[in-house]
Amino acid sequence: MVDRIVPAMTAADFARLAELGVEDLNAVVGEAFSQWVVEDDFPLGRPDWEAEGVEMVADVAPFETMKLRMLNGSHSLLARFGNDSLRHRLQQIAMDGSQKLPQRWLHGARVRLEAGGEVPCTALGVAAWIRYTAGSDLHGNAYAVDDPMAGTFRLLHEAHGEDVEELVPAFLELDAVVPPALAEHAGFTAEVVSAYRVLIQGGMGEAIKAVGSP
Repeated sequence: MVDRIVPAMTAADFARLAELGVEDLNAVVGEAFSQWVVEDDFPLGRPDWEAEGVEMVADVAPFETMKLRMLNGSHSLLARFGNDSLRHRLQQIAMDGSQKLPQRWLHGARVRLEAGGEVPCTALGVAAWIRYTAGSDLHGNAYAVDDPMAGTFRLLHEAHGEDVEELVPAFLELDAVVPPALAEHAGFTAEVVSAYRVLIQGGMGEAIKAVGSP
């Protein structure tokens, strides 16, 4: 499990590096934090990577789950944590949601619901993601939806428009994204529908307030 945020390079990034005397087309700008976790299972000899800061553990799975759900999942929901020295565009974080959200939100939500818990924040996140895939914000400003399933999303929005009762279930039925057990959970569908309504009627601020209200 490797964790370090490295935003997509821009011309401005290469210019900054050039000012430091670095002219390398393979160079990247990354955050100061990094974490490497390796499962300690080497039948042909164990490398001494601890000296380089690598954590050698018996089972890497819990670390991967923690990274995907607590860090990456939070970034997808919040437009990452604040870092004024890292130019990480929201559009990059939002791209490829169909590939990211199953691991970051949806599998965890299924597990929590099966245990009798609640997932209001995940429901709001899914509602916001569905609205994002429309390709325009609440003020009508258009933007590109960078996702391998963008064509499918466009067709769903064209077919259902703002008919929330039809649109939300249509997205939740995309089993390439949403685990069937989660899509079939009536309570989860109802939460997403409710969050979507508040979002399009009152904006994100009201939707966030609704999550925190009793």
